[in-house]
Amino acid sequence: MIRRTKDLSKELQYYEREKKEIQGKAKFKWLEIVKNGGMRRALFTSIGIHLSPHLAGIGAILYYSTAIFKAAKVPEPELATVFTGIALLLSTIFVTAIIDCVGRKKLMLYGLCGMGLSYTIITIGFCIQAYLYAKQGIFS
Repeated sequence: MIRRTKDLSKELQYYEREKKEIQGKAKFKWLEIVKNGGMRRALFTSIGIHLSPHLAGIGAILYYSTAIFKAAKVPEPELATVFTGIALLLSTIFVTAIIDCVGRKKLMLYGLCGMGLSYTIITIGFCIQAYLYAKQGIFS
């Protein structure tokens, strides 16, 4: 038995009071978030933070990582994909450990800068590869 008594009248009265208090309060309107400047800023900041990795294309890079490694002529593309996953796991564990020491905002900005730099390097690498292939007439 979870309760010490079988008389539930006091507990029911408590829940009835709670119900009346909740019904007496004004209803929440989603439009209030957009109208209130502070809440609007917090809303758009949280949406931006949530969408930033997705808009940066991390899902596409991870999904096509084996094909990317094959295109980059990596000898063992499947193994490289496994190591990419391990690196992602270890970096997540590391960041989780230091998030309160360094700060969420700094880590987010550093992460976005790192992703941008990585994508720039990937793009330059593929442009060089495409240029060399075109020069050799492979894609002609």
